[in-house]
Amino acid sequence: MPRIKEIKETAPSWTKFNFLDVISKLDKSKTNKYTPMLIRVYSDKLFNLFNNSREDLRYITEEMEKVLGSEWHDFNLVEKITFYRLYEAMVNRSEEELINKFIDLNEKKVDNGIDVQKIHTFADMNQYLSVASLKMFSKELRNQVVVDYDNDEWLIIRPITFEASSKYGAGTKWCTTSESNPDHFFRYSKRGILIYIINKINGYKVACYKNLDENQVEFYNQEDTRVDSMMVDLPMEILGRVKEIIISTKISNKELDVKKWTMSESLIEKMQHKIMEPVDYNPGIPVETVGRWIPDETEPVMESPPSISL
Repeated sequence: MPRIKEIKETAPSWTKFNFLDVISKLDKSKTNKYTPMLIRVYSDKLFNLFNNSREDLRYITEEMEKVLGSEWHDFNLVEKITFYRLYEAMVNRSEEELINKFIDLNEKKVDNGIDVQKIHTFADMNQYLSVASLKMFSKELRNQVVVDYDNDEWLIIRPITFEASSKYGAGTKWCTTSESNPDHFFRYSKRGILIYIINKINGYKVACYKNLDENQVEFYNQEDTRVDSMMVDLPMEILGRVKEIIISTKISNKELDVKKWTMSESLIEKMQHKIMEPVDYNPGIPVETVGRWIPDETEPVMESPPSISL
């Protein structure tokens, strides 16, 4: 397996661009004699930017511990701020969720996994995730959905639990699959008919929703963009099946199995409550529960910026 040193040797040049490169470009002298001064100036700026804001520091600590775990505490304040700003600019939450799901699923070797050398885009990751997750979780979660149609190519289901919604909707940006905000699923499934149409061969997915209080049907592509039913890549037979479900169904997804729906909601609420509980925290001990509130004393106030020698 390649190590980070070997990866750096063959990585694109933009990945090797660092903060010193940026600062040195501001120094218009021929000998870079002002670069050390500029480093000190920007170190002071970064230090003062957050040193007086305990709330910002706490938020940054919570976010970055999800990514780095206990390694986060090996950084000094300026390093934490610069790392966070770079990470925040480059990676959004949906991409982070996708990367984590992709790695987790591929490590489970569904169909012997996939050669990661073949992955070049987030779309490639999404396609693999869509197909692999379906194979991985179909049997396990079959009793948490209503299967309206199933053949060799197409699957039409109505999810009853958030877990089923998240797994069958893997590889999409549907709000009803969002692990960071599962309330969307419970709100939609309580008020109306939520349908997932899935191609079992290539992982293509479409969501359909009808609020029972309104006479309007909505279709969403994998990017969670609302689209016209004629603009989705579905055979007429499958569209016809969806229409039959919409016309014949008079109850919401919750009412398909109130007990399972309620148990799922209660489980999510307990998990959210546990995550938000205040805990005593020692900076030298890793936080096991992601997203907990961290006391102010976690991040000691630095008396002065770290010295930098060149």
